Amino acid sequence: MKNKRKQVIDEDLTIVKEDSDAFVEQSTLDKTQEVKKSEDKTQEIQDKQKEKLDEAEQAVSKHSSRKKKITNWIFFFINIAIVVAMLLWQILGKGELTAPQNLTIHFWPFLVLLLVFLAIVLADTFTTSYLLKVSVGKWRPGLAFKVSEVGRYYDNVTPLGTGGQPFQITYLKSHDVPLQSSMSIPLAKMVFQQLVWVTVSFVCMIIAFSRNSYNPYVITISTIGFVLGSFVLFMTIFLSASKKVGKKLVVWTLRLLQKMKIVKNYEKQYEKVMKVIEDYQSVMKQYAKSPRGLIILLFSYAIKVIGNFTLPYFVFCTFKGFDGSVFSNFFIMAVMMDLAAGFSPLPGGSGVSEISFEVLFTLYFAGDTFWALLLWKFFANYVYLLQGLGIIIYDKFYGDRKYKWTLRRETLMMESSIFKQDQINKFRADRNKQRKAKAKNKA
Repeated sequence: MKNKRKQVIDEDLTIVKEDSDAFVEQSTLDKTQEVKKSEDKTQEIQDKQKEKLDEAEQAVSKHSSRKKKITNWIFFFINIAIVVAMLLWQILGKGELTAPQNLTIHFWPFLVLLLVFLAIVLADTFTTSYLLKVSVGKWRPGLAFKVSEVGRYYDNVTPLGTGGQPFQITYLKSHDVPLQSSMSIPLAKMVFQQLVWVTVSFVCMIIAFSRNSYNPYVITISTIGFVLGSFVLFMTIFLSASKKVGKKLVVWTLRLLQKMKIVKNYEKQYEKVMKVIEDYQSVMKQYAKSPRGLIILLFSYAIKVIGNFTLPYFVFCTFKGFDGSVFSNFFIMAVMMDLAAGFSPLPGGSGVSEISFEVLFTLYFAGDTFWALLLWKFFANYVYLLQGLGIIIYDKFYGDRKYKWTLRRETLMMESSIFKQDQINKFRADRNKQRKAKAKNKA
């Protein structure tokens, strides 16, 4: 009876052990699968990041190629030719051009103009520096300034302003900013700038329609520019917020465009659109968790966007003196001019921006219109070309070498401190051994 009972207990223990082993084996297998899934997901994210970096590097190398440099110079000379043509038109066509020696320049308004431009540059630099602080935990104002200003340089030398973002990605990556941060910082800057730009433009267009006192040609072009710009932004945000509806809408739209022979490669365009949507999703999720960061970024870009739209007014004050009664008119017309310039495929909105300036502001400047246009173009475009070119030359001949040497010095200092600590630890360990040996001999 006892043997039978023992046999039953042994069988039960064997079953329990087998069940336990099976449970442990299944748990181990589940954990292994979870780890593998996590590794696969991490690898997938890294592959996407690497692909985006490769695209950015290709875009930068394309802009840096000899052919592209020649094209950029051609665009630059076209810009100059347009300005010269307007000068000749002022002289020959209207005969209202004020001679340079007869110009009246008011000192204090010009000083305010300089301060406004400085505020625009500082706001852009602060935004980049703040994003670096959030991403890598360190303020880097020097790097932030160069990234912001050279990004503006590439925006002003490439058609439709498409060159700035790829350059900023590669520039950040080359200065030891992690890949994910290098890609997210330029994207975050673009998202928040677009949000502020659309908000300010919307308010100004409502006021412009209510007044009904602006040039019909410019207001029509501005309206189309606003509708297109805001439609792209809001559609991207909508698609980012609603994944299921967003994907269906993207598929339906691209299929329709493919049937209309507008889109040739459906799969390629679908991947591009979904990448943009995923990027917007990641940025909005990241900063939605931090209301404080969201407010700081929106406020900083409000300074930049509003500052840009006040430049024509302070140019007017430089020539005519302060006059607060025309401020709102100048601000709204600057917004319309910016919207209209979005139609120009030439860098910096060349052609359309000059014509819009002439049409909108000639009544206020009279014979000083050309000089006002030149001063405005300097602060709106030319100064970024000069700054960007100066930074590129500085980096090529001195800045990059200095940065590499700084990194090398920091590495050597770190290695030296590690070596020093190792020697101290080794000395202490040897001393403790000697003390223990002496204590043992005494005992």
